[in-house]
Amino acid sequence: MKHSIIKRDGSIVEFDKTKIVNAIESAMDETGQTDVGICEEVADEVWEENEHHVDMMGRYMTVEQVQDIIEDKLLEKGWVESAKRYIRYRDSHKYIREEWKPYKKFEYLSDDFLRKYAYNPDPFKTQLGKVTFYRTYSRYLKSLGRRETFLEMNARVADYMMEIDPLPTVKKAEELFDYLFNMKVLSSGRIRYTGGTEAIKRNFQSAFNCSFLVMDNIFNTLDLMYLLMLGSGCGFRILKDDVKKIHPVRQDLEVSHLASDGKYMNKDDRKEFTTTKVSGDTLTIVVGDSKQGWVDALKAMLEIATSYKSSSAYKVINKIQFNYDNVRPSGEKLETFGGTASGFIPLKNALEGISNIFTNSSGEKISRKRVKLKPIDILDINCFIAEAIVVGGVRRSSMLAILDPTDEESINAKANIYIKDGSKWVANTDLLHRQMSNNSIAYSNKPTREEWNEHMKKIRFSGEPASLNYEEMWRRNPDAEGLNP
Repeated sequence: MKHSIIKRDGSIVEFDKTKIVNAIESAMDETGQTDVGICEEVADEVWEENEHHVDMMGRYMTVEQVQDIIEDKLLEKGWVESAKRYIRYRDSHKYIREEWKPYKKFEYLSDDFLRKYAYNPDPFKTQLGKVTFYRTYSRYLKSLGRRETFLEMNARVADYMMEIDPLPTVKKAEELFDYLFNMKVLSSGRIRYTGGTEAIKRNFQSAFNCSFLVMDNIFNTLDLMYLLMLGSGCGFRILKDDVKKIHPVRQDLEVSHLASDGKYMNKDDRKEFTTTKVSGDTLTIVVGDSKQGWVDALKAMLEIATSYKSSSAYKVINKIQFNYDNVRPSGEKLETFGGTASGFIPLKNALEGISNIFTNSSGEKISRKRVKLKPIDILDINCFIAEAIVVGGVRRSSMLAILDPTDEESINAKANIYIKDGSKWVANTDLLHRQMSNNSIAYSNKPTREEWNEHMKKIRFSGEPASLNYEEMWRRNPDAEGLNP
């Protein structure tokens, strides 16, 4: 057959004009000047050149010769920019054939298998999709000074799914990768970011998209803090009967902070875990430079506030002092989890806000110095914690508060976040932390028409609170306690 060509591996295949048309169209698309007629015209002329070559030389043209002719034809017809794009397209394909390899070896996906997908490195249909991927899911590769490509991210995910599959196979991994790469299926957002990384090996909760907690113990706020730092959304229930079980807190504690003033420790000298030291009536909490370090700093304050630690040394403590010297500075790269550090200020603000809640709570007085917290207090504490979770200057916390239908204080928690100042609406900075939580009322019985009308009025003006049908939830699962939709 005259209409055949010689591939790079020496094999002879049928000449396929559609491949030429598609390649030229791809080059033209980048210039914004696609002309299907020109693409087909060039393909026809190359077809004729190949036929003439066989007649004159007695042998088929090679793929490289065909590509040379395409470049010449585009230049002859004045499509200079398209010719340049085609040359770059040709060079990139040569690089993929001869040099391309992923940034790491995957156990279940070979380089040769992945190379087939490397010819289409940018599958995004819109710029928004591309920006979202690189901002949210693509991990920074420090050794290469770049972020993961879409191909590499999905290879990491598919390989990780085989790690946790009880019967992993190469065939399964390849099929899953193909589905992921072509967006026929999507992995969870958390697995996209942490799957196959050191972060998920250290903290399996890094894989959680959603979690749920009942706030019947003040120390459950520690779980919430840790889960939020790992990227999990948290639903938490603060019904009146839940919060009644929380131990009273002290209102006489003085809390202060030793600001670092930018004098951060040498990276190698930082302590990962939080330590405490008692001196007279003062407890100094030296905050560790890790997620666990931050959680333990809050834990130490809660232990004093609730008198959880009843040793004689702790009974005399009236002052708490936080030291942030070990906390890495704002903007420093987070090696394991990814992103950049927020510095100590967000944590300081959260601990300060929580201590103010203890001091100023209007809950039931147990004694002159002790008070029972209210649901609104727990809501505020959790919102202050959420405000502290910052990665790369962006707040990353997602929370859902489940409220008691009779708890008007919590139901109206967000009613005055924005107040009118003359003709302008301005933020009420004292309440702005409450925007960190989405709030929903848990109805265990069908509300009356009057109750429902009042609820709808609130939604009309602020969009919240939403409603949860606990009666239906219990019908489906009598043991259910809550949810995080």
